[in-house]
Amino acid sequence: MKHMAPYQIFFPFGVLAALLGVGFWLVPDQVIFGTPIQWVHSRLMVGGFLWGFITGFLMTAVPKMTGTAGATRTEMLTAAGLLSLSLLTSFFADGRWFQASQILVILFMMSFAFPRIGRRAKPAPVFFSHVALALILALSGRVFAFMGNSWMGFFLADVGVVLLLVLGIGMRFYSFLSGLPSEFEQAPVVHQRGFHFLGIALSLFLVLAGWLQAPWAYGGLFVITAAYLVFVWKVFRRSSRPSALKWSVRLVAFSIPLSFLFCAFFPGLYLAGLHVLFIGVFSLITFSV
Repeated sequence: MKHMAPYQIFFPFGVLAALLGVGFWLVPDQVIFGTPIQWVHSRLMVGGFLWGFITGFLMTAVPKMTGTAGATRTEMLTAAGLLSLSLLTSFFADGRWFQASQILVILFMMSFAFPRIGRRAKPAPVFFSHVALALILALSGRVFAFMGNSWMGFFLADVGVVLLLVLGIGMRFYSFLSGLPSEFEQAPVVHQRGFHFLGIALSLFLVLAGWLQAPWAYGGLFVITAAYLVFVWKVFRRSSRPSALKWSVRLVAFSIPLSFLFCAFFPGLYLAGLHVLFIGVFSLITFSV
């Protein structure tokens, strides 16, 4: 572990959790250890796969991009222990155990990332604002879920986290695929403030969607996520470097706003629409790796 970067440990952990989360659907019995299989599936995919990748990325990227000390052995062991606890509690019938374990993971990541960003030795990337918003929404959502408001917990801790991280960090990833510099990161301060405002607006509409469950809130999320792709990612910008992967990423990325458009027109089928969202963002995470 001493000579391994955090992502080399936690990305495989996330893949293992994803294989378990999908594999359990092949089990004939729809209840595992007294817990409905759909609960186990969602917890493994979010608490294992998603947070395995978030932990691996942030523990690797934050020190490098801020010029601060890398993750210590103690920090990596702590993260591994907390993620393993989330994996274990995914099988508990009482969901509060899982929510509590996730709260611990998020608090740990805040204690790891925020102090390093605060004492950074070089300018932080513009998308770090979305990292902070994602962690705040994640913590708020898990607290809501622990208290019994699973709908608000879902929109803040699950949907909110993947949207803010994928749409924020994806700006740099898509530019890399295009072989072009990230125009938005080199833009004037006023444009960067617009990027931060998009993150706040996205967070607000996620709260409204979780609170009101209204079709117009889904419509707002459609408009905002489409704005990210067109004006921040600049998916229609031409480049001289051909890339089949870039076209694949374009197609998958547009599944994000389209999933919210589907929910706006067919709110009763929101679960199907949001599964399209998760398939899209999980595919983008896989492409980026």
